[in-house]
Amino acid sequence: SDAAKIFYDAIVKTECSKMYYMRPSELISSGIATGIRGDKINSQSFTLNKERSKKAPNQTGVDGHFISYDDGTVLDTNTNLMWANSDNGEGITWENAKIYCENYRGGGYSDWRMPNTNELSGLYDRKKVRRTATGPYIHIAVEFISITGLWCWASETSNQDVAKFDFTGGGWGWVHPSLSYLSRVLPVRSVK
Repeated sequence: SDAAKIFYDAIVKTECSKMYYMRPSELISSGIATGIRGDKINSQSFTLNKERSKKAPNQTGVDGHFISYDDGTVLDTNTNLMWANSDNGEGITWENAKIYCENYRGGGYSDWRMPNTNELSGLYDRKKVRRTATGPYIHIAVEFISITGLWCWASETSNQDVAKFDFTGGGWGWVHPSLSYLSRVLPVRSVK
């Protein structure tokens, strides 16, 4: 039928092989497709959410409530936050950090953003110590996430200053947004 061809073409064109195993009602409830009623596909209104229908990543490790995936992402199952598995890797100003997060496409997702201080504090663990690429020690709760500087930018702003979270001591503070030395950014997204 025409509806079956539309559905098949959508699967083939987007390489969404996992959809072969889903009932139409599952496609709708998962947000992968719209324009389906019961077992019938409306050829006029059928749409496919390509981002939601991409191939699921493979789990590569578990560290407490953190799960690492082969697409460069780490899921915190306590908060339903998905983190990039590494920061941007070099000194960056706050404004450029914000742009970096908005343009980040790790794991094939397009809804990355700069985290806030509360979210970053969820990655801090005083009991775990790791040396950064720049030399000093930081305290980060999960081995799967690489922080190469001392602190990460956070989304909060106050007058002319912006927030940063310090992984050496676990606190946060206000600084000028042009600071870039040892400043990094770690993109995050909320999992629905």
